[in-house]
Amino acid sequence: MAPQYSVGCRVPSRAPWTRPVDIGYTPDSVVPRFGGCTPLAAAPRLDFLPDFSVREIQDALQRTWSRIWRGLSLGLVAGTTLTMVAIRVDSILAVCGVVITLRPSARWFRSRICDVTTLQRRLRNAIEAQPDEPDRNLMSIQPVNWWSLRKAGFSVIRPEDASCDSEIKLAGRPWRLLQKDSLRIPVFRKRHGNAALYPQHFVRMAAYCHLIEASEGAESPYGIVLFEDGCDGMTVPYSTENRRAFHEALLRARLTIKTLGAEGREPDRPPSTVCRECPVGRPLCHVKGRTETVLNNATVKPYVTRGHDRRLYHSPCGDRFVWVPPYERARRKKLL
Repeated sequence: MAPQYSVGCRVPSRAPWTRPVDIGYTPDSVVPRFGGCTPLAAAPRLDFLPDFSVREIQDALQRTWSRIWRGLSLGLVAGTTLTMVAIRVDSILAVCGVVITLRPSARWFRSRICDVTTLQRRLRNAIEAQPDEPDRNLMSIQPVNWWSLRKAGFSVIRPEDASCDSEIKLAGRPWRLLQKDSLRIPVFRKRHGNAALYPQHFVRMAAYCHLIEASEGAESPYGIVLFEDGCDGMTVPYSTENRRAFHEALLRARLTIKTLGAEGREPDRPPSTVCRECPVGRPLCHVKGRTETVLNNATVKPYVTRGHDRRLYHSPCGDRFVWVPPYERARRKKLL
């Protein structure tokens, strides 16, 4: 018979600590396979362009323009020198060599111009937004905009430490917290897939709301999910229905981990449809000392695979189970 864990009741001392991101999935998903609740150190993004701070966007825009002007200066000098050499040599092969040499510079310049366009669009969206905030008493999904919330008076907190509830052994931190008066609103980003919410998002957000109210004593009537490539999102109300789903998912996750531990085996490999966009299976370009997976405060040896671009890739799930998860990006990079 399954142990009856519920919020507000102390769980057995041997029950595992759980993260909100882990309990929003069914037992046959990738999370139990990854180990359930093992702490995972997030790898840094190496292609970072700031989204959600006007000051960071402005600073990045200035740095990008400076790089472009420096690159143009160096490119002009290099191009002039190579052209003069080609004219002096008077050879078709020399001219082809100049063209081939300058092609990477052209790609770099085009990439930087794309960065400038993206940053300018984000800055324009921030400036043009009008103040607006959702109704905290409405227990249904509402559309929101990040910049409208900021102009409505919400300040941003980047959580450094996880919020904990020792009675139910739940710990975790959202991507950001929005704060206004007594409100603390958890925010996380849905980086993949379409702009839609699924059951795991409601469960995960309810867990964050519970942690905030339990550990800080603040009001958290809803959370916000932001979608990829934009500042638009939706609220997830901390409703009775979502609380119930959270309680049931917490019980289910613990039961799955307990059953697997008692049987002394790893979870079965999940279906490939689950792995296609799972964040712990996303291939990362291996950077020694920066992208290693950390489990239970110990660094796991990277399980690296060389892609079609000759770079070495790994993932947290791949490191944990010594395999290449069938992530969509892994297929594109010929890692499978």
